[in-house]
Amino acid sequence: MLIKGEKVEQLFDPQVAPFPEKELLQGILQRTLADLCLDSSDCRKHRRSAYEWVMESSNEDDPFTFSYICFQLGFKPETVRNKMLEIYEFNKKSNKKFKYRTRINKSSL
Repeated sequence: MLIKGEKVEQLFDPQVAPFPEKELLQGILQRTLADLCLDSSDCRKHRRSAYEWVMESSNEDDPFTFSYICFQLGFKPETVRNKMLEIYEFNKKSNKKFKYRTRINKSSL
């Protein structure tokens, strides 16, 4: 899975967000991906909210919108959106669920 020519694991790379402010933004994208991967019926509200946030059309100048966060981290919003939605659709249709990791070792990139 590629994001801006790299792997989806880039969302979890600590080098992408070397400053606390960017770590927060990175954490928001990580949580969004985690919420999209939830498969429990109890978690539908979180999954739906994450989906709507990713899909909203927003300006990269509006703080804490999906586009703003992607731009601040150096990602193309449309590319990240497409990959997140690909994972979302895969989880909806498959018995095999996407496994994400909260931390990625530098050697695994």
